[in-house]
Amino acid sequence: MELRLIAHYSRDPLLMDAYRRGLDLHKLTGELLEISRADAKPVNFGLAYGLSYYALVDLFGEEMATRVWPLLRQRYRVLMQYTNSVHQAAHEMEYVRTLAGRKRRLPFINTGDHYQRGHAERQAFNAKMQGSAADLVKLAQIFLADRLPEFEQVLQVHDEVIGEFRGTRKQAEELAVCIKQIMESVGRELEVPLLCDPKVGVSWRAGK
Repeated sequence: MELRLIAHYSRDPLLMDAYRRGLDLHKLTGELLEISRADAKPVNFGLAYGLSYYALVDLFGEEMATRVWPLLRQRYRVLMQYTNSVHQAAHEMEYVRTLAGRKRRLPFINTGDHYQRGHAERQAFNAKMQGSAADLVKLAQIFLADRLPEFEQVLQVHDEVIGEFRGTRKQAEELAVCIKQIMESVGRELEVPLLCDPKVGVSWRAGK
């Protein structure tokens, strides 16, 4: 969900096109950076945490990072520009807001300590994306509780909602269709589609 929110906020054309067309983003990034899909996956997720050259060195070593970093900045230059704008705004206000307007204060964003300042900048971007993802999940839970009381919510884990239903498997599968519609509806104002993939099983493990 965080990567879809990054696409929504940054309006990066590559990210938006990938999600609107239903492409495999990890494969696409791998092709753009000339690396494997497996290597591209941590790069994509790293974008939510303020990925830097030094983070790439930790992932791939200096030689590969030196080759990949300029490609990454070129291919996702709109995203990089947006990331910088989040950092600049955070320096001015000393907080960021999530999609629902919640504040995450950043008391060390203007410190003279280079390490703490860099950490606060990464927190600013990450808090905006992960906080917005949490907003959407909580909103979906409210809608589910209101519209489908027969779906008893048991647990929420990141972008998943686990619940119980007493009935036949056919009824549960019909309920899953409704759950999908409700959960996807919370993203209707996003610039990219928000997808839900419900699973039905006699246990959480079976559902996974």
